[in-house]
Amino acid sequence: REQKKFIRQMEDSEGAGQRLEGLNTHFLEAKEKVNSLKKQFAEEDKALKSQHQEVQIMRERNRKIMEYIHEKKRVEEETGEKQAVTQEDIDLLEQRIPKIEQEKKDADKQWRNRLQLQEDRIVRMQHETKQLELKFKEKENEYRMINLKIKELKRTIQGSYVHKAGNNSRESRKKSA
Repeated sequence: REQKKFIRQMEDSEGAGQRLEGLNTHFLEAKEKVNSLKKQFAEEDKALKSQHQEVQIMRERNRKIMEYIHEKKRVEEETGEKQAVTQEDIDLLEQRIPKIEQEKKDADKQWRNRLQLQEDRIVRMQHETKQLELKFKEKENEYRMINLKIKELKRTIQGSYVHKAGNNSRESRKKSA
């Protein structure tokens, strides 16, 4: 009867070992994926910051140009001197203004779209990272539980072995006496 119980426990411990191997493999894969997502998140964040910095630089350039234009106008108004500008220059500038304004709008729109896409990717990656961290913790807990079960089975097996060995030595002493 004890032998059958011992055999059943051994079979259970073999299944636990296989499950433990599977969990360990899954645990390592989840850990690698979390690290990969963290690295990808860092790269995306770096790209987003770089793009944001470029937008800031463009805005600063635009601000400086506008200040320069206003300063020139103010100086001209103060001095009352108007530079001689040909009608051809005026027409050329008037033609360029809408084109430049449209280019600015397009660039702003493009940067806003890129920024939105990057922010969406970051949110998705954060969500995936949180999910993987939860799975990681679950697998870690399963791993601990299986280790505890294995230790318990080992103690049970060792206890039954010691118990059998003790019975056998008593029986041999009785026979020799």
